[in-house]
Amino acid sequence: MKSWKQIWHRLTLGHSPSPSHTASDHALALRLARVLEQIPACAIHVYVVEGHVTLCGRVASEDVLTQLLERVRTTPGVRSVKSSVHVLSTTPPISPLGI
Repeated sequence: MKSWKQIWHRLTLGHSPSPSHTASDHALALRLARVLEQIPACAIHVYVVEGHVTLCGRVASEDVLTQLLERVRTTPGVRSVKSSVHVLSTTPPISPLGI
């Protein structure tokens, strides 16, 4: 399991025009950090702007991606989720020479 500090440094709060939105985004980012602690995700960056969450990075499998998206979408305060998360390939790359 990742430590709180390992996850927290990857959370980014977006700029918002209102201090109340900033506080809400901060609270949501904290909730999402706790969600990420429970999921074996790799290199996930979370951006929060007015409750809209953008995820970027990579995960180990389709199952992990499905779990990640479900947990983030059902986190209180999340208004929408945009994902740019990719699944790491489990097969070795094929050489252009066929070797």
